[in-house]
Amino acid sequence: MTSELSTQALIPVAIAASRAGNQEAAKSAISALLETAPGYSKDPLAELMALGLSKDVATILLENLTAAGLKSGS
Repeated sequence: MTSELSTQALIPVAIAASRAGNQEAAKSAISALLETAPGYSKDPLAELMALGLSKDVATILLENLTAAGLKSGS
């Protein structure tokens, strides 16, 4: 299912799954996110800000994505 979602939709899916304790679903959403938008593996903050988000909002989302399993800077 996650492969059919847009990049923007995968962000809340990953965060919600992680918060619900479903690490498998969170990992799947993160994998799909990186497949559709590889830039999230290098500079996820820039990718989030490119969506038109403020730095403050993007930082909060990045913290939540990191908690969901996103690793960056590789």
